[in-house]
Amino acid sequence: MLPSEETPEFLRFRASQHERGSTRLVQIEMFALITAIVTLAIRHGLRQSSDQQTDLLGILIVIASLMISVSCITRYRWSLRRSSFLKEHWAKVSFAGLFFVGSIFVFSMAHRLPFIDGPAGQRFEWLYAYSEGLILILGLLQSLSVSRAYASKGINPALLLVGSFVVLVTIGTFLLMLPRARAVMPGVSAAEGAPFTTALFTATSASCVTGLIVEPTGTYWSRFGQSVILVLFQIGGLGIMTFGALFIALAGRHLQVQETATLRKLLDSDRLADVRQLLITILIFTFTAEIVGAFLMAGLWPNAAPSEQAFQAIFHSVSAFCNAGFSLTEDSFVGMADRWQIWFVVSGLIVVGGLGFGVVFNLYRVLHTRIRGPEKRSAIREDFFTQTRLSLTSRLVLCSSVSLLVIGTLGFVLLESFASTGEDYTRVAWSDAWFQSVSFRTAGFNTVDLGELQTTTKLLAIGMMFIGASPGSTGGGIKTISISLVLLSIFSLLKGKDRVEVGHRRIPASQIQRAFLVVTSGLFIVMVTTFLLVLFEAKPAQLIDHLFEATSAFATVGLSTGITAELTTPSRIVIVLTMFIGRVGPLTLLLALAGKQKRPTYDFPEERVALG
Repeated sequence: MLPSEETPEFLRFRASQHERGSTRLVQIEMFALITAIVTLAIRHGLRQSSDQQTDLLGILIVIASLMISVSCITRYRWSLRRSSFLKEHWAKVSFAGLFFVGSIFVFSMAHRLPFIDGPAGQRFEWLYAYSEGLILILGLLQSLSVSRAYASKGINPALLLVGSFVVLVTIGTFLLMLPRARAVMPGVSAAEGAPFTTALFTATSASCVTGLIVEPTGTYWSRFGQSVILVLFQIGGLGIMTFGALFIALAGRHLQVQETATLRKLLDSDRLADVRQLLITILIFTFTAEIVGAFLMAGLWPNAAPSEQAFQAIFHSVSAFCNAGFSLTEDSFVGMADRWQIWFVVSGLIVVGGLGFGVVFNLYRVLHTRIRGPEKRSAIREDFFTQTRLSLTSRLVLCSSVSLLVIGTLGFVLLESFASTGEDYTRVAWSDAWFQSVSFRTAGFNTVDLGELQTTTKLLAIGMMFIGASPGSTGGGIKTISISLVLLSIFSLLKGKDRVEVGHRRIPASQIQRAFLVVTSGLFIVMVTTFLLVLFEAKPAQLIDHLFEATSAFATVGLSTGITAELTTPSRIVIVLTMFIGRVGPLTLLLALAGKQKRPTYDFPEERVALG
């Protein structure tokens, strides 16, 4: 019963009859959910030798599911606004209903369901599997809800981006440390998982879509571990915040204004109205490209079993589109550059994934308008999709990307050919040059032994890796726009101009300053990383290789001359930090650490200084 002193007017401002109790129940639900997810990971991650342990973990998951369901129903009965409660907590309400209905169905119809082998018997094994499925779905929905809540609070988008990658790396490290994530090899105990540094390095490399590895992906990790890596670079390539917003958009729910503004900054969209359509375009475009790529790449493994062939194709397709560079083969694609699946499909996925979602969206809208034709365009009122020209960002990205691909291909052929003599003069294939020109940008695949390249070719690769992909893409580096603005600014100064003009547009001075900051901070990070690698490894003869490794880590490329697996533990930690900084971006990290900036309310007199 409610206290008698509470008036009806006051009741209208309360959400529950027992607010403290409801708060405690929410805490219990969160604890039960986290416990169930951790238990689920342990149950499937450990190679259990005891049936009793496996059964006990399954019972714990069912109990956690029961606690969440009972707690949710209790809060619903206490609620004074049951219609709004169902709307706000539809995920947990649906979980509770499905858990009870499904449990009854499983116990009554278990004998007609497909057989599941396990120590607890058919009914309980099906109950465990059903509860695990519900827990995974609820965990996903709750994590997306949390990301949306933080986005709607006006928190610094840079801080949100950094925090999301920290969470992703942490979860990935935990999963890769589970014994089941590691392949069974001679001399290795079935209960032995990957060392912490190996799991941390791999999880960071996958989450930051880098591709550097200290252990071969195809042989060191089990299918479970490879699947974890696949999920990490898929989420890392698109971003956790993007996934959360995608779910909201697909569910038909409206993004809040502050939430939309946050996502606009993360996705680098010009208008608030573009965000929802941009999110849907990202989803459709990404998965369409990856599915088509996997279908076309399946022929690379004609002798493999259908399931293995499908997994290989999906893994490499997603890895290529996300510019991750992870490969299940022993030596990436060495010796396979002449196959059309490599020079056309893989290269195409890498290039398209590195253009940036904003550019792809702009191209889509332009093509959508052009396809209508002049008659239809004049007859149809201007709407959201009507856009007859490429944006300046798209033009700069396309011009710089094409220029880098041409320079990289010609440079690779010329530099390697000049170093070859006699019979070796024709050893450089155009297919290898083209593929490496694409991969040097940020992909991490290779069709040649990078350790055998000429020093001049390695320097060319270092320059291309440092520049990287384009803004808003799955790739890294300082980005093509940054280097374009820096070069345009230099040309403008040489011409005696005090501003940057391109394509009949003037670039704001603030963006020029940010571009110089990105390039400068990138150079600083690469130099510091190289210095630490040389210091820790004590191999000054490998200076170029260390510079190559540092640039590859910062630009999240993943290419290596073969020294990654030989690095000491301090050097691996340095590479982990460099990959993380390179993925979130040095400017983003600086903004996240700096927080909100206040504009000064004063100004000082101007005074010139000597420059030379």
